[in-house]
Amino acid sequence: MKLKEIQYAFHQKLDAIYGEEEVDSFFYILIEAYYNVSRLQLALNLEYAVKDAGRVLEACIY
Repeated sequence: MKLKEIQYAFHQKLDAIYGEEEVDSFFYILIEAYYNVSRLQLALNLEYAVKDAGRVLEACIY
């Protein structure tokens, strides 16, 4: 799954609770921790995909 798709899912679930910028910050912290991908790396490669998307998606559920 592409990280941009995961980011979209974060916004779908969390924008109503938190602000858009805060959701983005949370997302970038999590992808750095789980996948060792920085915000800059994602900006340079919008097609960046991961195999185990469930790990980070679970974080936005709780």
